[in-house]
Amino acid sequence: MEVRCFLYSCMLLLGLGGEVVSAQTFRRIKNVRELEDGAHYVLAGYCAAHPDSLYVMASQDKTGTGKKNRAARKLALDRNGRIHINDGGTAIFELSVEGKAYAFRDIALDAWLAYSTGSVSGSSSAGLYTLTDKELKDVSTSTKKWYKTFEVGDYFVSGGKTALLTKQAINTSTKAAQFHLALDGYGPNFKLYWRADYGDSLFIYKEVQSPTLERREDGDWTFKGDWLADSLFALDYAQARRIDFTEIALPQGKSMVGDGKMPKGYVWTYVRKGEAGRCRKDGPTWLKSTGRMRAYKEML
Repeated sequence: MEVRCFLYSCMLLLGLGGEVVSAQTFRRIKNVRELEDGAHYVLAGYCAAHPDSLYVMASQDKTGTGKKNRAARKLALDRNGRIHINDGGTAIFELSVEGKAYAFRDIALDAWLAYSTGSVSGSSSAGLYTLTDKELKDVSTSTKKWYKTFEVGDYFVSGGKTALLTKQAINTSTKAAQFHLALDGYGPNFKLYWRADYGDSLFIYKEVQSPTLERREDGDWTFKGDWLADSLFALDYAQARRIDFTEIALPQGKSMVGDGKMPKGYVWTYVRKGEAGRCRKDGPTWLKSTGRMRAYKEML
């Protein structure tokens, strides 16, 4: 009979060297594959005027074209680089994904980040608005269309900036061009910029999922959710025969080799998802992949 053991951070991870995951904790994402339909996100950025602080998009009290751009508020990072939302001052968005189009719905307002393709009074920036479905329909005319969809640039993160572009081109005094969402550190607020060197860095934070571990009697261990590196390394893997990390985002910047409590004769090796990989009896085989990895541990 399978023995299933679920470890929830709110109950056990403190004893394993980890931290409690609050109801609304967010981690920075660094890959476009982490933009998932229905997931919750916070938009944030650093600015040149205050390089030691993180600013997040603040909540606002109303929608409509009378409210241009989105204000920002300062928020602290914890020691693991995560942010914790403990009040109603930060805007939380639910992401809607259709192919390569992304739309951000402000959950509290039930309204979308939106923009107009009508001509702007200059070529440096355009207004960022928050509009309901009805408002999007009502304000659009034959000469001025309003949209809510964005797209990701060729590189998700380039030069310290997340490339989140308007799906539709916005008309300027000289030409039509895509604008990118960024933080104006001197406001501070979020707005749309035309040139890549305008505005400061934009980062996207995703809501953390509670870490869980399923341990079967045959030694199959399956990890899910968002794990901290210290929590992974604090576990005793002596009874594990195969370890599956395909459902988690592995911690960055710390090697798995030699950190966990591993008995002698065991090694870590990684194989591509979907392949039946095992350590060979005459030594470990290592396979490189840019995608998500599955980790196996086998006696030599």
